[in-house]
Amino acid sequence: MPAGFHLHAWRLETGTQIVMGWDTLNTSGGLLRLPMRGGSAWLHQPDGTLRRVSAFDGYTIRGVSVREGEIPLLYEIRPAKGCGV
Repeated sequence: MPAGFHLHAWRLETGTQIVMGWDTLNTSGGLLRLPMRGGSAWLHQPDGTLRRVSAFDGYTIRGVSVREGEIPLLYEIRPAKGCGV
């Protein structure tokens, strides 16, 4: 990971996974791989709206782009139906 890149992840009791990433020094791009399968991924926009992530296969979010000094990206990965928590 480049210097200045930060990534934090949580798994809630509901099975939802939260991933937050930001970079203080660089513009970074790539993908996020999750340890647990998810049903859908949602990006929380800076204006408070949600956008469904179409480039999500259950484990990987493709096309992630973090720009230097911008508001952190916040992804919400909802559990797949039928997955026990």
